[in-house]
Amino acid sequence: MEPQAPVLTNSGPKYVGSIYQAILEEVPSFLEGWRLQALNISICLSLCLASLNFAIVGTSLVVIADDLSGFNRSSWVVTSYLLTYTGFLMSIAKLSDIFSRKLLFISVLIVFIYFSIGCGVSRSMTMLIIMRAFEGIGGGGINAMCFVVLPEMVPTSKYPLYATVLSSTFAISALLGPLIGGAVSTNGNHTSWRWIFIMNAPGGALALAFVLLGMPQNFPYHRSNKRSTLKNVFTKAKFRRIDFIGAFLLLASSILFVTALIEGGTSFSWNSALPPTALSLSGLLCLAFLLWERYLETAKRPEEGVFPWRLATDRVPMGVLLNTFLAGVVMISVIILLPQRFQIVNQVSPIGAGYCLLALSVVASIGAGIAGVFVQRLEIAPFYVILVSSCITTIGLALLCTLSSSLYVHPSTYGYQVILGLGIGGTLGSSLLMIPIIVSKQDMAVSMSAFFQARELGGALGIAICSNVLNSKIKSSLKGEVTAMQLKALLKSSQDISILPVSLQEDVRLAYAAGFSEQLKVLVGLSGCGILATFLLWENL
Repeated sequence: MEPQAPVLTNSGPKYVGSIYQAILEEVPSFLEGWRLQALNISICLSLCLASLNFAIVGTSLVVIADDLSGFNRSSWVVTSYLLTYTGFLMSIAKLSDIFSRKLLFISVLIVFIYFSIGCGVSRSMTMLIIMRAFEGIGGGGINAMCFVVLPEMVPTSKYPLYATVLSSTFAISALLGPLIGGAVSTNGNHTSWRWIFIMNAPGGALALAFVLLGMPQNFPYHRSNKRSTLKNVFTKAKFRRIDFIGAFLLLASSILFVTALIEGGTSFSWNSALPPTALSLSGLLCLAFLLWERYLETAKRPEEGVFPWRLATDRVPMGVLLNTFLAGVVMISVIILLPQRFQIVNQVSPIGAGYCLLALSVVASIGAGIAGVFVQRLEIAPFYVILVSSCITTIGLALLCTLSSSLYVHPSTYGYQVILGLGIGGTLGSSLLMIPIIVSKQDMAVSMSAFFQARELGGALGIAICSNVLNSKIKSSLKGEVTAMQLKALLKSSQDISILPVSLQEDVRLAYAAGFSEQLKVLVGLSGCGILATFLLWENL
């Protein structure tokens, strides 16, 4: 019997039979047995290393800056990785369509391993920043390839299970990053930070070995008669299919967008020329990118667009990306601001702040798993799961706004994090599960990478908004309480609270508490926008 597609009615999306029979044309051959398990281990380990490296540096920055004598440029150790990590996601996924999944997976792993070692042996801050930028290309490529390979290695009936495992791997490794970074960097040895990069080499080599063993040549069309050789992989016809102009426009737009948001209000004032100029150029390049992709589709040129115009004009995929973008704003902002609140307002240690965030991170993984059960086992349309999850996220954020400014971390803090984690995990988990249902197989790789690019760009926007809200609140709350010099020092480093007169320290702590509360209120509003964005997924309104 031919599998049936989803039926979309006025009462919302309904599915005849299993909703995962929505994809009418299955990939001819999936993996099974030891090959499947080897590849699954490889993508989990690879993603763990890439996401761990994304989060591990934050708690090590001070030690790194002291050892390399470059505190004034230390923020670029994080920024350079983030820029290339987000900038190359979609381009690498598209290259895997043109060449092969195995070739690109192996390539990004090698890049990640090589430049991780380069980071570990860096002798200057400049060298470390450059190595981190190239490491970010590998890390972003790993993220893209893991989720591109995922729906092709198992049937759609098993996809939710494997997607949940991979999403949980990402969440748990992002949680462990700050804890491991803090533990390694506080053992008394000023060069111990190098191990947070060098340890990627053996882990990456193991992941590479499992890819070589588990992924067949020509995957996912490995049972076809066509055999892949270097001669027929690197052909002129394939190079003509690469959208060089689109890739450049997307990369430049992403880098300018992230740079403006990260540096605006910190290294450069928003009143200065750089942040608004970078944002304006980013917007213009983004518009040029969309116009170029539209031209490619209408002109029937040989280049295959990095982001096909047919996706940009389809309301449902764009609704998923918008919802993911707004969920990324909330998720990444909360992961950054809550540990800061625990350290400044509650005065716990950096490692203690990581432990205080355990409830959110662990439950977010569970939330993604629960979403998978609802969608796969109970066959509830993803629209409803995303809608309810977005509402739960908003409730969790609203509850966190009520936290007191006392030194004591009240137990309700963990309960509110549980609610928020269920919402965030359910939203992102359901959105990820929805992609194979709503896009064709030719657009699967690009759609998967666009999902993560939207999430990371949303996170960059959220961090920028929250940073400016906090700075503005502190300035207004402490106006007349501290000198201009003291205020400038506080905005640069919260550690300067300890050198203030005792009579002022409590006022400053309360000002920070009020600032963090304002941040959460802004996130409540943005989460509410996510609820509205969910209705883009509803058919036949």
